Amino acid sequence: MNENFTAVIDIGTTFITGAIGVRGANGNIHLKTIRRVKSEGVKRGVVINPLMVANKIKELARGLEKDVNAKILGFYVGTGGNPVFFQRNRVTRLLEKTDTVTKGLLDEMYQENNKIDVGDGNARLSIEEQGYWADKEPEAATTILGRVGSLVEGEYLILSMPQVNMENLRKAFKNADYEIMDFVVSPRILGETYLSQTEKNIGAAIIDMGAGSSKIAVYYDGRLRHLAVLPFGGNSVTNDIKEGLKILAEQAEDLKVKFGVVSPELVQENLIISVASSDGWEPREVQKSTLAHIINARVHEIVDNLANQIDLSGYFDKIGAGIVLVGGGSCINGLNWLTKGITGLNVRAVGLASNITIPERIVLKPGVEVAISLLNGGLDDCRKIVTVEKPQLEIPNDMKPQEKPGKKKGNGFITMLKGLFDEDENIK
Repeated sequence: MNENFTAVIDIGTTFITGAIGVRGANGNIHLKTIRRVKSEGVKRGVVINPLMVANKIKELARGLEKDVNAKILGFYVGTGGNPVFFQRNRVTRLLEKTDTVTKGLLDEMYQENNKIDVGDGNARLSIEEQGYWADKEPEAATTILGRVGSLVEGEYLILSMPQVNMENLRKAFKNADYEIMDFVVSPRILGETYLSQTEKNIGAAIIDMGAGSSKIAVYYDGRLRHLAVLPFGGNSVTNDIKEGLKILAEQAEDLKVKFGVVSPELVQENLIISVASSDGWEPREVQKSTLAHIINARVHEIVDNLANQIDLSGYFDKIGAGIVLVGGGSCINGLNWLTKGITGLNVRAVGLASNITIPERIVLKPGVEVAISLLNGGLDDCRKIVTVEKPQLEIPNDMKPQEKPGKKKGNGFITMLKGLFDEDENIK
């Protein structure tokens, strides 16, 4: 594979997913391959054992390299279930009457956010523009250029994550012998990939319900306005089923996937589900409505908390499009219905990314949306250029040119002259 490509990794609680894509001249991305391996050393999307994660990264990367017949230098890495903090900052500039707003001035205002302290133990991730004002009047990023006025203001969101979490990610990739090209804020890139420009303009929220955590990003007027990472997801539901029915975690997950619904109201026929036992015990019998009651309690709590995040953003009343649900945890039957009932907002399941082409040979599994979206966060070539040195050929002794017998090494013309003088001395 000689073309430039972007390689990404999403580290989740259940799976670590990697993908490789090629960006075309029009900016669209063609997916080349996607793989995933079982997670180890990860809890709620956070690396807690870098060595275990490094082994999984190696396993995944080797598969990806084999798929594209190329070596990978490094990956763009999603923030996953790591907490992402944000703080708002406003930067102001006073102008003379004859001054106009230039791109250089806006860049200077943007860079000033790098001086803001993000808090002890936190590492800066990115800076998101929120809007501009000239003499207290709102202006778009395009219309403010060339504007005259005495006061220019810009508002920004500064995103950060715990420094220790970032260092554990770096350790994992270093031990796996791969670079981290950059960190990509997962909730943000999900919104940029799966929300249309119209949805982002009139207001929308995107929710990623993963196994160990749930993420939300709120958009309005085309910009990211709020995001949050909450430490519960599909695994919380599975654990409740396990504890409530006193069965194994594997059995609880199987029941959730095959028979789970988010509310007893959606149980049309109260089936009796048989749960296999071992060691000679008779199979357990569980009513589907009982399972639905257990699921409802936890899912209702998760959706309530996510709805509260939309309220905290200050944009709840401005959400004109609705909520888009993604992630493996969002596949549970009836979640769209329950989310709409709790929030009062329209809800739809995630569709395909408009700028990413998926070949027919690749069948996407639920929960890979984050990895796919991360391809939009990478710009640099992730290939590892391998240079092969030409070996020095050794010439066997019997093939080397041999000196003629009796021929002495000399300095050419000087040696010849010396010989002439020797002859004269002999004549004398």
